[in-house]
Amino acid sequence: MRRDRKKIIYKIINEKKEGKSMLLNYSVKGFKVFYDEVSFSMLANNYIKKNRDNTISKLGKKEDISVVKSAFIFGPNNTGKSCFIDSLKFFVNLIINEKIYIDKYTKNLFYDKDDPIEFKLEYLVGVNKYYYSIKINTNGILDEILELNDEVILNRSNPSEEIKEIINLIGDIKNKLYVFLLPKKYNFISEDLKKFVSSFEFVDFNAPLNIDEILKETNFEKISEMISKCDLQIDTIIDNSEDVEEFIKSKAKDDKNKDTMRELLNNYKLISSFKFKGKRVYVPLVDINSKGTDKVVKMSYILLNAISGNKVLVIDEFENSLHTIMSKALISFFNSNNNTRSQLIATTHDLLLLDDEYLLRKDQIWFIFKDENNNYLYSLDDFKDNKEIDSRGNMMIKYMKGLFGALPKPTLFKDDVGEEE
Repeated sequence: MRRDRKKIIYKIINEKKEGKSMLLNYSVKGFKVFYDEVSFSMLANNYIKKNRDNTISKLGKKEDISVVKSAFIFGPNNTGKSCFIDSLKFFVNLIINEKIYIDKYTKNLFYDKDDPIEFKLEYLVGVNKYYYSIKINTNGILDEILELNDEVILNRSNPSEEIKEIINLIGDIKNKLYVFLLPKKYNFISEDLKKFVSSFEFVDFNAPLNIDEILKETNFEKISEMISKCDLQIDTIIDNSEDVEEFIKSKAKDDKNKDTMRELLNNYKLISSFKFKGKRVYVPLVDINSKGTDKVVKMSYILLNAISGNKVLVIDEFENSLHTIMSKALISFFNSNNNTRSQLIATTHDLLLLDDEYLLRKDQIWFIFKDENNNYLYSLDDFKDNKEIDSRGNMMIKYMKGLFGALPKPTLFKDDVGEEE
């Protein structure tokens, strides 16, 4: 017991020292479908008393900041859900690569040639709160502002004398981000920005399952336990990598042959055990599973890896190939006390997720919509008359009645189809 307490104390001290990276707010304007600025927030509404496990609190210098662990965006097709994900990916890659590249489809189609794309980001790294914004067009970077704990550190339009000296030495590069040219005393700022953007993981479920990563000791037992509890008829998964390696050693003629065999037998490193009518069979985990089962395996690995790695997961169409109950189980796990340092942003068409009052808080539910005049991105929390103390059992019915907007209105057939003139 004393040893366990020491581990817990060490973990708390280590987390405090290392600091957490958290997304607070994000805005975009002029990117693809977003003619108008849309704003998205992971800040928690501290007046909501329900589902406190769904938040990470006591963040920032004054320990007065709370964020939600996950947020889900609902809305019709072709209103901007995937474009919102694309905008985040574009912005993150722009910072990571420190390069500006805009093709003809990156900018909103209704913008003029020199109209800018704008990004605004508010985030935490440790106790430091940052605000960073950039404005770009095809000519380069038009503006760039960075604030640290509400103090302006960088204003590209009005640079400090220190930054002017640096620019004079290297030349005014239109496509270079000034945040990476700050004086040495501010090196931690650019390091924090890189640390934060590198925490983003844009999930691609079409990518093959990384079996070697799953087999790492830190992940394997947790993933195996998680899968066995998901009611997939798999009662356990087995690490078969040693047997595969022994087989390769006994059969391979040289190192090149070993590498070829290792690639061919990669799927046999992970074995799933099925039990039915008193019989047990063993098959490679990824060989005969349904898309849904395969996705649960991948999702289990991704969620556990994110939680241990302080990541911001970004998933388009969370529910794809998953039953609603399975989606709810995975979301509940992510929102639970198992997660103290990771966030999830996801789009979804699964309206049944709206009806579970213990799954998502008001500030975790977002709607996206567009019409001929505007783009809209807003939270259920913006509807002040929808009190959190009320039952959420009729949320989907309210949504389908159009009380929250963001509904498709298809007119597939005319009333007179088939009528003779």
